Amino acid sequence: MTADNHRGFTLIELLVTLAIFSIASLIMTKIYMNFSSSFTTQEVTAGLQQEVRSAVDLMAYELRMAGLDVNRTGLFGITQASASTIGFTSDQNLDGVMDVTDNEQVTYNITAGGVLQEILYQGTASEVTITLAENVDTANSGFVYLDQNGVPLATPVAAANLSNIRAIAITLALQEAAGRGPVVNRTITSQVICRNLAY
Repeated sequence: MTADNHRGFTLIELLVTLAIFSIASLIMTKIYMNFSSSFTTQEVTAGLQQEVRSAVDLMAYELRMAGLDVNRTGLFGITQASASTIGFTSDQNLDGVMDVTDNEQVTYNITAGGVLQEILYQGTASEVTITLAENVDTANSGFVYLDQNGVPLATPVAAANLSNIRAIAITLALQEAAGRGPVVNRTITSQVICRNLAY
């Protein structure tokens, strides 16, 4: 046996192996980055969809109760109506009295800063503000008020015309950046018939 049988790798062989390994590592890193970006985009999309749907569903549920007045006191109904704000009252506990409990006074407001707020008992000592959604696209979100014939009323609706509101179209658009990916947008429009306003 001679010493020639125990030779190692040449410098050229090591450089070629290192180059192949580097290329494979770059490809794997690029695949991982694409997968991670796609996952982030899908995660943000799902979160936005859930946030916009739950906010619109809550508003629709409460707006259906606007004007609930089983004792026909005339105290309950729409109190303010603009493109970005709606206020209403309803006799949730059926006692015929406007209370600062039981969600009997509710205002929804889309701020200029892109926040959808629910304000309970606005203007009272019991006032509470709850953030329902952030990153609201204010240019594409708002309220449209319809009369009994489905004709949109001019906004802001004058106090004398608040009793003409029979339905409300809610449009809520949210947007959020998805990491390094594009901005994700989700919009839901829902028309709510205020069943307690026309008795």
